[in-house]
Amino acid sequence: MKYGGLPFWSRFLDYFYDKVTKDSMLRHVFAGKDMKCIKEMQLSLLALTLTCNYYTDTSIHQVHAPLSLTDTLFTRFIGLYERSLEDLGVERGDVAFMLEILDTYKEQVIGSD
Repeated sequence: MKYGGLPFWSRFLDYFYDKVTKDSMLRHVFAGKDMKCIKEMQLSLLALTLTCNYYTDTSIHQVHAPLSLTDTLFTRFIGLYERSLEDLGVERGDVAFMLEILDTYKEQVIGSD
């Protein structure tokens, strides 16, 4: 595996969510949430998005709709994601690829019913 497989991506998520839960704009979204569960879900999402895309628009929307997320929060989250990948040495081409995939979920994450 290019970056060390599961241990690397698990470390990345710890690093990333440490930033997110301390961020003044995003921490309220994660207050009181089961971060272990969120990290496990994200690890599964990473595995799928780096190989193939199995998440449906409906499932993404159902999880995020109650959070009333905005374009600003989505952009902030993606920015921290990008910086975290770069901080841990993920190559720019791979970062761009991952951000492109995440951007395809934007409408479902911030969309309304």
